[in-house]
Amino acid sequence: MLGSSINAFVTGPKTGIDSLQTLIGKAKTGDISYGSSGVGASNHLAGELLKKMAGISLLHVPYKGSGPAITDLIGGQIDVFFDNEPSILPFIKSGKVNALAVTGRTRSANLPNVQTMEELGYKGFVIEPWFAIGRLQGHRHR
Repeated sequence: MLGSSINAFVTGPKTGIDSLQTLIGKAKTGDISYGSSGVGASNHLAGELLKKMAGISLLHVPYKGSGPAITDLIGGQIDVFFDNEPSILPFIKSGKVNALAVTGRTRSANLPNVQTMEELGYKGFVIEPWFAIGRLQGHRHR
């Protein structure tokens, strides 16, 4: 095990979405898109979990990594994005994106004023991606 993280749920500057409640309201009346760093990634599953728990529709836009998704979020091509905190934190701190929530069991030490999804009423919405290195047993490299 190398470590773990949390995801931060962020919006782009052009959306006018400043809270999870605003997002839920807009998603019930219109098209809201969310990006992920790829199908099956923790941020893709976070978006799907939000859709299910909030009873809303969101359009999933998969990218090949976080970098292109962040670029499109800031540029207004997608509306919202769940991303691993280490990669999105500089954009939150610089004000280029707006953090709505974090997916940890507790608030992030880096974002102490940003509530968790559970604090916002979504019990069980905890996503803490982890990173590890494995070893193949019985496999020899030549």
